Amino acid sequence: MVPGTFGLPIEAGTRVLPFLAFALRRHLEQCPSTANGLSRSEEQALEAISGGSNSPGEAFAANQEREEAVFLSDAVFVSYLNDLSEAREPLVLFEGVGPATGVYREDPVREHLWNQEVLLTEKGREVLRGDEDRVRLNGIDRWLGGVHLADETLWRWDRSTQTLKRDAA
Repeated sequence: MVPGTFGLPIEAGTRVLPFLAFALRRHLEQCPSTANGLSRSEEQALEAISGGSNSPGEAFAANQEREEAVFLSDAVFVSYLNDLSEAREPLVLFEGVGPATGVYREDPVREHLWNQEVLLTEKGREVLRGDEDRVRLNGIDRWLGGVHLADETLWRWDRSTQTLKRDAA
């Protein structure tokens, strides 16, 4: 095992839990990437928007097509877009309404949210290309399962090695 990494023999699986390896790997992919600081779901959302899915509904549908199995709900997906739009350096913007407010409560904005145009900002394009890092631009304060991902306690997912690495913050 490489120092500073958390290697998991998740390929093995078990007879009683045959889908455990897949589920665990997909969960770990929600950690910020070592390449650009985006979780897999965030990156797929930005790629969908960059590729022409110009509403949250279209981006959600495009995101679901890239998943091997159903992974998240539309409400969680929109909460990710909301986080990306309300950041210090927004990566997406909602045309006409700004951040995706009203996601979890009754609000007139919510009715129209799914059909609003969502735009990738210049910073969003830079992060998607790997020229910038989402976490370095905007920080992070997120719970992923029982792990608190924060600037001082950050784990990142390395796609090339399929391992978690402790970020040297």
